[in-house]
Amino acid sequence: MMDPVLLAFLTTLAMVMVNRAAEIPVEKAYEALPSFFSLLFNAIRKKPELRKAVEQVSKNPSDPMAQREVQKQLQRLVIEEPAIALQLQKLVNLNGYLAPMNSITPDQIINALAPLQDRKTKTPLQMDVGYSLFVLAIDVHYMDHTLFPYHSGINSIQAHSIKYKAVVAMVAYAAFVLMRDEGIEAALAELPDDHILRPFRDFFHSSDAQHLRNAISTGSYWILPPYLSFFDGDWGAFVESSQFFDVCNRIRRFYERLPQS
Repeated sequence: MMDPVLLAFLTTLAMVMVNRAAEIPVEKAYEALPSFFSLLFNAIRKKPELRKAVEQVSKNPSDPMAQREVQKQLQRLVIEEPAIALQLQKLVNLNGYLAPMNSITPDQIINALAPLQDRKTKTPLQMDVGYSLFVLAIDVHYMDHTLFPYHSGINSIQAHSIKYKAVVAMVAYAAFVLMRDEGIEAALAELPDDHILRPFRDFFHSSDAQHLRNAISTGSYWILPPYLSFFDGDWGAFVESSQFFDVCNRIRRFYERLPQS
């Protein structure tokens, strides 16, 4: 039985692929994505029952029968297509990193970071750039998208999508690139396994975090509400949007609570 979260993500991804198929040539839409995306798209094209199920759920996303049918077809696809099953094993669910990080209270972070302050490599001025971008992203998020001076040919739905993409880009880049302090990350690597900051240590020093930074730095991600999907070469990951924003905010608070000299 496939993981329900993964199944829900695949359903969303399949819906997006079907809806975009008429707009963008396949070779242009997926040439820069991991092989898994093209494998899934080709499977949808070749399997009429799967395509029909995806089209039905796209028309009626809240229909439980349509949901069950597309999930049934996707699970069948994984059984029939070993290449897709293999790629799914490599697809990272970033939610696994987030809960442990979000379980640490602000006071615990402050107390734990105090002994590490002499390992900082960034100045307060440098860190302020990241904070400023993060704050701007929050302002943009709550701003009425109809107030933006978009080109006259863009409708309100497209304008909202552009705004959301901008917010994701700013928040992600601020948290994972601009605020990153390699001196603090090096200090975290030396902490014992029973340390309160272990969730941050494990995430910052994981290969997934490095791939995620690469994906963010190059703009290699898809927004698939309510998910985000990142890719770096053949590495791919997905995460619920709300969880991703939570961890970005937690990283901001992590560095924000680092005593300033």
